[in-house]
Amino acid sequence: MSPTSEPASTKDSRNSKKAFTPHRSMFRFLIYPGKQLKYAYFHFLIVGLAVLIVNAAAYYKYSQLVQINTHVATQSLLYEYITFISLITIVTLVLVGVCTFFIVIIFLHRFVGPMLPLLRHLEALLAKDYSYRTFLRSDDEIKELGQKLNEVSEQLQKNR
Repeated sequence: MSPTSEPASTKDSRNSKKAFTPHRSMFRFLIYPGKQLKYAYFHFLIVGLAVLIVNAAAYYKYSQLVQINTHVATQSLLYEYITFISLITIVTLVLVGVCTFFIVIIFLHRFVGPMLPLLRHLEALLAKDYSYRTFLRSDDEIKELGQKLNEVSEQLQKNR
């Protein structure tokens, strides 16, 4: 659902009904890198904090059992549980961090991405450039909005 747009003046030589959809580079996937990375980081902190709290509670409970119990075999078993909980915490944080990062980046790209050409189109309308057209590859309400903006631009260009 990557958005694309171009001014109508650059597509006059082509069929006006054909939508312009250039290949989008994989390295230009981040639309607003600062915002996307900030939201990914924030989401990771929230989920990571929840994982740490749950594991800290389990660690605390097992530590209390180690202090109460005087049997050596039971204490060594509890120490193994504590080590296992620590290992699981680290692995979970790493997995949650990686998954959260990519989910947030993809989510923001999918929903914020189509807004950029629409914003550019509105800016062009404010600058009285009625030849600007927006073409989106999605099949949802955002594409309909882009088509309506194109219709408004056409009407304004005719009435000019």
